[in-house]
Amino acid sequence: MKKTFKKALCVLLTLIMLTSAVSASASALDLNGLAYTFTLSADGTGMILTKCANSLIFEENVVIPAAVDKDNVRYQVVGIGALAFANCTNMKTLTIPEGVKTIGARAFENCTSLISVNIPKTLISCESDAFNGCASVTANCYKANYMFIATFALDSNVKVNVLDKETAADKEAQVNNILDIVMTFVRKIIDIIKGIFSKVTG
Repeated sequence: MKKTFKKALCVLLTLIMLTSAVSASASALDLNGLAYTFTLSADGTGMILTKCANSLIFEENVVIPAAVDKDNVRYQVVGIGALAFANCTNMKTLTIPEGVKTIGARAFENCTSLISVNIPKTLISCESDAFNGCASVTANCYKANYMFIATFALDSNVKVNVLDKETAADKEAQVNNILDIVMTFVRKIIDIIKGIFSKVTG
């Protein structure tokens, strides 16, 4: 009987310790009327958005905060955790702020109404199944992360829209710049040849 009681006590103490550890590492914050749960990043300098409240399921246009305050310290949001927005079936548009670098596995799984996601230039890592179960999503990204976005888009229903893609005017300007550089170089070569020729003939 005593051994059973001791075992039960040990289990209870372990559960209390684990609960305390989770409470210390996670922080539920209510931002703009929407509850999010954040955890500190591994280096302790930023926040990872790990979960949003069920109330977010009814939001159509979601803007993730760029920074959060905890214990009088402002932290930049640097990542979106696995399953963070899973089953937010009413969400139609999502804006991910600059500063976010990573998106975890199945982060937006089964967000069946999601049609548009604004990807920040800072994003450098995204799990290929982040948009698993989404019917049709357009990722608005930049040339800086296009190749990486295109890679995961191949494995899902994600379409890619490059916001800062080159226009015809941009290409024409680049061609003109190259021609100017070439012509300047040619003129210098001609001047050098003329100088050499004048010395030989003089």
